Amino acid sequence: MHKSVPTLIATTARLIKKTTAPTSECESTHNGDRYLTSDSRIDTYGAKYEDGTVSQGGFSSHIRVQEYFVFKIPENLDTAIAAPMLCAGLTTYSPLVRLGCGPGKKVGIVGIGGLGHFALMWAHALGAEVFAISHTKDKEEDAKKLGADHFIYSGDKDWAKPYAFKFDFILNCEFSIS
Repeated sequence: MHKSVPTLIATTARLIKKTTAPTSECESTHNGDRYLTSDSRIDTYGAKYEDGTVSQGGFSSHIRVQEYFVFKIPENLDTAIAAPMLCAGLTTYSPLVRLGCGPGKKVGIVGIGGLGHFALMWAHALGAEVFAISHTKDKEEDAKKLGADHFIYSGDKDWAKPYAFKFDFILNCEFSIS
């Protein structure tokens, strides 16, 4: 079944292009924040389309979306591999790129779980000096394999003092602060 997904996505993109009203040329669009444009926005979950269909988010069997937001999945990439990249991958890639992650930047990644794994890989691939920050010492080896140049254990008292004002930015991928 996964081999049909790229065709479905490409077909859907063509249909959407023909049937979706163009997004207005508002300030958000000009600033690169096209997703903030409200004139034709349908939220991912629980929003109604003009025909009465309700969006189901991650519970959907298919979606309607403007072609600008569609990514073609290569036929040789299993959708089980692609799916996390389209969710957690984009969730972490977008802020890294928007904040200028790249060579000469020092980036802290807090939380070395699902989102943190992607954030470490993206930050490293973009060329930044990457600091993994975790309250679990056992994650150091994995963090470094994923692209961290440094590992900071946040379980000690005053652990943050030596790092004050060291980072260009920190991406928080942690779901709790305990």
